[in-house]
Amino acid sequence: MGKEMRVTGFYIVKKIKRLLLLQLGLCIHQSCDIHPVFEERVCPNPIIAELHQVNRLFFSPYQQMRFSTENDTVSLNEFRYNIELDFRPLKHFNSNFSKEDFLLAGCNPRFDVQNISNIRIFNNNSFLGLPPSTDISYLFELPDGTRLSKFRDFSRLENFISLSLMSPLTKTEQLNSKLIFYFKDGSEWVFDSKSPVLIH
Repeated sequence: MGKEMRVTGFYIVKKIKRLLLLQLGLCIHQSCDIHPVFEERVCPNPIIAELHQVNRLFFSPYQQMRFSTENDTVSLNEFRYNIELDFRPLKHFNSNFSKEDFLLAGCNPRFDVQNISNIRIFNNNSFLGLPPSTDISYLFELPDGTRLSKFRDFSRLENFISLSLMSPLTKTEQLNSKLIFYFKDGSEWVFDSKSPVLIH
C-alpha cells in the first residue's frame, strides 16, 4: 500500500511539473506574440551634439532621377525647401549612444544640438508681394506643423529639415532666398539659393 502511494505521488508530481512547464511556455509565447507592447521599438535618447556644417540645400519634388532646380517648374503643394545637416557629437557630454544605435533600433538618428539659437529665411527678391530682405520664416512649416519663425527646440533634430511653403499663390513665383543659421556665440552662417518656379 505504501509503495503504491509513493508511485502515485511520483506521477502526480511529474504531472504538476509538466503543467507548470506548459504554463510557463504559454506565458512566454503570449508575451512575445500577443502583447504588442513588447514589440514596440524604443529609440535611444538624442545624441548631444553641435551643428558641424550644412551639407546642402535642395528642393523637392524629386523628378526624373533628380531634385528640382531653379530651371524647373513645380506645383506649390509638391514643393519642399530641404536642408541637409551634419552634426558632431560632443564627447565631453559622454553620450552613451551613437548613430549606429539608432539604426539598430530602426530609428532615424536624433541630435540635441547645443550651438544653434535660431534659423531664419529671408527673401532676396520681391516674393508674394513682400519686399526684399523680409523675414519670411513664418511662411515655412515643419512636418509637425511648427512654423519656422516659432521653431526654438533644437533638442531632437534629424539630419534633414524639410519645410513646406504655407502661402497661396496668386501668380507664378520664384524664391531667391537667404537661409541664416544663428549661433549662441553670436556668429552666423548664410546660404543663398534659388527655388524652382512655383505655380498653383
